Amino acid sequence: MDISADLYARIQGVCNVVVTKDGAGDVFRVSEVRARCPRTMAYLCGTEYQSLAALVLGADGCCNAINSVLPEQVVAIYDAVQAGNLEAARERFQKLQPLYTFIRAHGVARTTKAAAELLGVSFGPHRPPLQALSGAAAARLAQALREAGVPGSVAPSAGSE
Repeated sequence: MDISADLYARIQGVCNVVVTKDGAGDVFRVSEVRARCPRTMAYLCGTEYQSLAALVLGADGCCNAINSVLPEQVVAIYDAVQAGNLEAARERFQKLQPLYTFIRAHGVARTTKAAAELLGVSFGPHRPPLQALSGAAAARLAQALREAGVPGSVAPSAGSE
């Protein structure tokens, strides 16, 4: 469900919402919500490739699946924005662009699970109807992780599907 800034404000008027995760993909919603709702409600960006813009526009943080795989990189972007060092934040965010492009092409769940596997962590099997990445796609993801400077990323095993 896509929640407008006006609806957020109406909900805030009825009950005390503490936090919201917005994954609708409208980065401008952050400033609209901030203009209409009290700062008592934390606003989290739920779209990986919009996280920098959302943080700059006033989001309190980001709640993205890929954060569980790349915590250091994501925290570095957050810290740079909080410190007012937008150039450092932009550079760190830009370094992750190959990964964000991959996510847009292959989906968040498939990419996050495959990235975790490439980093030696299993998030378990996919639930149907999702399927694991093909070996070729996993190889492209491994390359994107290396380009992003993710330590510990390895090549996919020969039998990965």
